[in-house]
Amino acid sequence: MTVQKTRKGFELLKTRARLYMTFQYRLLTSNERVMPDFMVIGGQKCGTTSLHRYINQHPNIIPTFKKDSSFYDANYFRGFKWYRAHFPLKSKMDEFQSHGERFITGEVTTSYIHHPATPQRIYDTLPNVKFIALLRNPIQRAYSHYQHMVRTGRETLSFKEAIEQEDERLDRVEEKVLNGDDAALKAFRNFSYKSRGRYAEQLERWFALFPKEQFLILRSEDLFANPEKVTREVYEFLGIPHLQLEQYQNVNPGNYPSAESDTINLLIEYFRPHNQKLAELLGNNFGWENPG
Repeated sequence: MTVQKTRKGFELLKTRARLYMTFQYRLLTSNERVMPDFMVIGGQKCGTTSLHRYINQHPNIIPTFKKDSSFYDANYFRGFKWYRAHFPLKSKMDEFQSHGERFITGEVTTSYIHHPATPQRIYDTLPNVKFIALLRNPIQRAYSHYQHMVRTGRETLSFKEAIEQEDERLDRVEEKVLNGDDAALKAFRNFSYKSRGRYAEQLERWFALFPKEQFLILRSEDLFANPEKVTREVYEFLGIPHLQLEQYQNVNPGNYPSAESDTINLLIEYFRPHNQKLAELLGNNFGWENPG
């Protein structure tokens, strides 16, 4: 082992130890911490990491301990003491607010929009929180999701095989997830290439509990094309002043070969009725007739 690798490993251990100690302090003071004003609920592979980077630079948004706490889905069993530890101290927020400006905090967890139990769990605890959702052309989203699974070694099938076998892989998976099956949750997250793109059925679960006015629904394509305009919409929705950043850099851009045309054509037909249902639900055609 080289000296450089040894040093790198030592620095990593120090970082982990520092984060662990920081979070222990946050746990001890969790009852003195605020809850979120807003949530970016997804979707996965839709530009949420870029949006998170942009809005976290705003001086009126106090950041959380980390992105993707996944409390309301995968970590709900940890309890609210653990969840509150992610947020700023109330005394710190009060100190900021004493200068006459509005300060807010919020979390970003990309899996919330898709998990069947999350809307009810949030409604039971934070009925007035604001939600931001980024929706991407579901074909592009599915292929980006697939490529991520391949890179991380969790997917061995071809894209076409993964699409064709999704229904079998996820047979009764939502029921199993709601019953606390960890293996089902892993499959639900990893192999939900098509189901994550059925946005209308996901949003209907949320709209059954929360008024639409609590949601800002954005197109990922608009964020990629004009991030300044989209972040301005976010700031207006959250009730804070606009901030012009010096640079809007797309985080984690995909770099992989194009999908085979026959698989794309299969997905065009698959998503057509779901995209139409989304347009009717939101009164807005997102323009996803072609894969883009």
